[in-house]
Amino acid sequence: MRDEVVTIYRESTVNAKRVAWLTRYLVADVARRWQAGKLWDYRKGLRVPLLVKAMCVLAAIATAAAGAFLIWSGAHVRPLLVSLAAVAALASVWSATRLWLRIAAEYRRYFADKAEKEGLLAGRQAAFDRWKRKLADRPDDLEMARWLECDRKALMEQAMSLYRLKRQDVLAHAFIEAPATPFYDRARIENGPWRYSKYKILLFLLTMDGVRQLTVHLDFQKATFRSRARTNYRYDAFTSVQVAETDNGENVFELTLTNGDPIKVKVTDPPTDVTETEDKDPQGASQVTLGTAGLDNALHVLEGVAAEGKEWIALEHQREKVPLAEVSKAVNAIFA
Repeated sequence: MRDEVVTIYRESTVNAKRVAWLTRYLVADVARRWQAGKLWDYRKGLRVPLLVKAMCVLAAIATAAAGAFLIWSGAHVRPLLVSLAAVAALASVWSATRLWLRIAAEYRRYFADKAEKEGLLAGRQAAFDRWKRKLADRPDDLEMARWLECDRKALMEQAMSLYRLKRQDVLAHAFIEAPATPFYDRARIENGPWRYSKYKILLFLLTMDGVRQLTVHLDFQKATFRSRARTNYRYDAFTSVQVAETDNGENVFELTLTNGDPIKVKVTDPPTDVTETEDKDPQGASQVTLGTAGLDNALHVLEGVAAEGKEWIALEHQREKVPLAEVSKAVNAIFA
């Protein structure tokens, strides 16, 4: 069965995960037939019944007896001619019987193979339909993005409660989402970002006193947080913030402080042989994933703090007021 599946799909670009439902069905079907004692039932279907064997033996005995009687009776009249006719008859009967048996066996093999094919196809089609029904209510990418946004809000509430902060105490905040190593599943739609079954989320809360960082692991399928890690540092502790692409193609966020080891987080995975085969644009998928991971906003906030320190917050508020003032001035000019 393994060789059959490999033979069918090895020349295509189908990933093994896409036919995992077929593998599960084949294994479950073998286990079910073995437990029921029906693993070798196909042999019984092709086995010749005992009654047919008995009738064949009796017919052969009758034919041999009748032929011997005819030869014995004719030998008294024309011995040579009867002997030649008997040899020719035996050769003809032997040749015709072998050919007829081959044709009959081929017909039976054809119908047996056809019935087996139809049975296998019906079983696999039923398993495929069951798998389609199971996946019918799976969320789309937009719905998963909404769920992830709800997880961010829940994490924000937990962080505010954990640090005993009020809304007005938080001057700015930023999220970074990355796959939680070492074990996780991932998938994506065409031209969409990678979605993971487990996330590592970094939340940065900027207050008047400094930065509160909360790192958690999110089980996206169960919507549960675990392994919380708290880190606090002053604004003047920032040295540099960057996102570097390694030699194998993965993107790593790195925050360097004046004291302690740098904070490194792998934001995207390197492209593998499978993703390069299935994805038309693996680099584009990586860039889209970086954008949805909140990295742009986090870099904007953290790079500003690293460059300007605590004053960046006040300067950023001033910069935000300038476009609003220009819009207000333009609106007033229109209605003046």
